[in-house]
Parts: sequence; structure tokens; C-alpha cells
Amino acid sequence: MILLTTYYQDKNAFRREELLEVLKKNVENPVFSKVVVFNEGGDLGAVASEKLITVEMSQRPLFDDFFNYVRSFSIQDDISFEKEKLSSAT
Repeated sequence: MILLTTYYQDKNAFRREELLEVLKKNVENPVFSKVVVFNEGGDLGAVASEKLITVEMSQRPLFDDFFNYVRSFSIQDDISFEKEKLSSAT
């Protein structure tokens, strides 16, 4: 599963640390194969990982930015998805 999320450089140092900690936990979570961060200019060096993909943004991302990102990956016509492989393992 791929997580799409955002990060911004909050003015409050406590909030910045909180946001980085949540991002670290998401990157470490084995459920996610990739974590895509729409980054508004914050330093993500503390969260370095092969799973982390950064999309640099000059402003707060819109839903349209997320949809455009996902649309940039096309699915071939000869690929099918099986319900059993898509269902949640709970």
C-alpha cells in the first residue's frame, strides 16, 4: 500500500517535531511499501528512507495535486486485480 501525505515547516517547534515523528512512524510501518510526501519546503533529512518519495510543492497541495500525481502512473490494459489480493488482511 502507498501512503500519500503532506508535510510543511510549522512555525511552532513542538508541532514540527510532532509532524516529523508521525511521518517517521508511517515510514517505519510495514503496511506501507512507499510513503509519498507532498513537501512544502520542510527539511525531511531526519526521515531518510528508501520508502520515502518527496514531491516538492511551493504551496499547500490541493486534492487536484494528489489526483494528478496518481494519474501520472498508468495501468496497462492487460493487468487485472483480484479481489482476494486487494482486500485488507485484518
